[in-house]
Amino acid sequence: MILDKSIENRVFQRIESSKIGKIYNSNDFYNIYPEESVRKAFQRLEKQGKMVRLGRGLYLFPRHDPRLGVIYPSIAEIATQISRKEKLRIIPTGQQALLQLGLSIQVPMKSIYLTDGGPRNIKIGNRTLVFKPTTPKMLSLKGKISGLMIQALKTLGKEAITKDIENKLAALLATENPFIAEADAMLAPAWIRAIMIKLIKTK
Repeated sequence: MILDKSIENRVFQRIESSKIGKIYNSNDFYNIYPEESVRKAFQRLEKQGKMVRLGRGLYLFPRHDPRLGVIYPSIAEIATQISRKEKLRIIPTGQQALLQLGLSIQVPMKSIYLTDGGPRNIKIGNRTLVFKPTTPKMLSLKGKISGLMIQALKTLGKEAITKDIENKLAALLATENPFIAEADAMLAPAWIRAIMIKLIKTK
């Protein structure tokens, strides 16, 4: 199939007028141009350095720095964009959960998110975003803070929980609806549930 150059130009005009750092796939233009034409347009735009391919069917409209080259959005922002675009539920685990809660400043080279979608590895510069399928129970958590907290505590382990960490967690939980936080805590392992309930009641 020969790509209509005008489609490529019009696709990029629409992309260029939007937010830098936004992620696209061919479905974003399905109601305007044939999907195959859009896919080929993305491929050509990638070769021209105007788009960055993140994975199958996923392209980033990047910000460029004269010295540093492509500046990628954070892993958390990319994961959120993909989840919204593909209607997935996700929750970060491990070091990514600690980072998002402010309990760590270490940016992980591999960030693992639990999801109700299929497994996928996405290369983002020198980092990797991993979507790992999990059970519905793990994704039934309602609170943004409490859901992250459960994953963060799992990563730290019971013996690593200090008074300073508890104080930080209590401050974070103070921003969450207590009924939602308590409901989420009931789905956590017993030792995490005990910590969270104590913090909810004392905040």
